[in-house]
Amino acid sequence: SMGRMDSGIVSFQHMDFTIRPVAVDGVFPDIDSIRTGRYNKIYRAYVYTDAEKDRLYTKAIDSIGDTWLEKTFSLIAGGDVMLSRGTAKYIEKSGPTYPFEKIYDEIRKYDIAFANLESVISTAGKRFSPNKGIYFRADPSVVTGLVYSGFDVFSLGNNHSLDWGVDAIKETMRLLDKNGLKYTGVGRTEEEAFKPAVLSVRGTTIAFISFNDIYPFEVQENRTNVMQTLMMNEPLLQDKIKYLSDRYDILIASVHSGAEYINEPEPQKVRKMRKLIDYGTDIVIGTHPHVVQGIEVYRGGLIAYSLGNCIFDQSWSQETSTGMMLEISFLGAKPLYYRPHIISIDRSQARFLNTTTARQLISSCLLYTSDAADELDGVDLGGRRI
Repeated sequence: SMGRMDSGIVSFQHMDFTIRPVAVDGVFPDIDSIRTGRYNKIYRAYVYTDAEKDRLYTKAIDSIGDTWLEKTFSLIAGGDVMLSRGTAKYIEKSGPTYPFEKIYDEIRKYDIAFANLESVISTAGKRFSPNKGIYFRADPSVVTGLVYSGFDVFSLGNNHSLDWGVDAIKETMRLLDKNGLKYTGVGRTEEEAFKPAVLSVRGTTIAFISFNDIYPFEVQENRTNVMQTLMMNEPLLQDKIKYLSDRYDILIASVHSGAEYINEPEPQKVRKMRKLIDYGTDIVIGTHPHVVQGIEVYRGGLIAYSLGNCIFDQSWSQETSTGMMLEISFLGAKPLYYRPHIISIDRSQARFLNTTTARQLISSCLLYTSDAADELDGVDLGGRRI
C-alpha cells in the first residue's frame, strides 16, 4: 500500500487503487481467480464472544461473502489498434482474426474490453488535405477481427480517425454500430463527439469518453458536412465532466496526447490528465506515444499516461513492440485494484507475456504517487525508463 504500511491483510471489499495486491504461490488474487477457485488463499477472521453472538456474526460474514462478489466486475484496456499499412498485409495473408488470435481468450475473461482504434474502416473517402504524411484506412473485412477479438468499446478520438475525410469516418461508425461495437470521441459537433459510450455491468453504469490532442481535429466536405474529434475545450470541460460523473457510476476518459516514442509524459500532459480526475473522471487512459509510460494513483483516481501499442506494425524497436494492457476491477462503483499486463507484438500479432522480463517491465514503469497537482515544469519526476 502507499502511505499506510508495507504489507498487510485487508478485506477484498475494502481495497482501492492505493493498495497493491500480491500473488500467493504464483496466483494473483483477481476476480477471475477467486470466482474459479484458482486463488484459494482466502482467510476469514472471526471475533469470538459468547456462542450466540458468534453464530450471528458468522452468519453475517457468510451473507456478505455471498453478495459482494456478485457485484464485482473487471475491465481491460489496451492501447493503439491499427489495422492498416503493414498490419493489413498480415491480415490479407492470414485472415481478419490474425492480430487477435493469441490474446482473445484472455480478453474475453473480462466484462468490458477497451482500446483505441487508430485506423478508419472504409473503402470510401479521400485523403485529408493539407497533406499530413501518414494515412490509415483498413478494409471493412477487418470488422470480423474486431468482433472476434473480444473488445467491446473503442476510442475514435485520435489523429487518424479523420485521415480519409467525412465519408470514411462515417462508414467506420456505421460498421461498428452494425456489429454491436461501441465507440466515442467523434461526431458532427463537439456535443456529438462528447457523447459517451455507455455499458452496464451488474447494475453499474460505465461511461467512456475520448479526447484527441493531436492534429487533425476536424475535416469538412462543405459547411454542413463536417466531422470532428473531441478536443479538451477547457472553458466547458469542468461542467461537462461533472454532468457525466453525476449521471454515470464510473467515468473513463481516453486521451490521445503527448510526444511519440518518449517513455515519460511531459509536464503539460501530466497536468492535463490530472485535471480530468480533479473534475470527476475516475480513470484516464493515455494513447498515442506508441510506447508505455507510467501509471499514477491520483486523488483516488487512476491515470495510465500511455498504454503504448496493442496491435501495430512498428516492429523496428522493442519499445514499440511492447505494450501494456491494464486490468481494472470494481465492486459496483468502488475501485478494487488495477493490474498491468505486458503484451508483445510480433508481425502485428499481440500476445501476453508472463515472464521475468514482463515483470521487470511492469516494476520499472514510472509510478507517480503525488496527491498534489503541483507545478511540474523543470521538476524531475524521478521516473525510470523501460
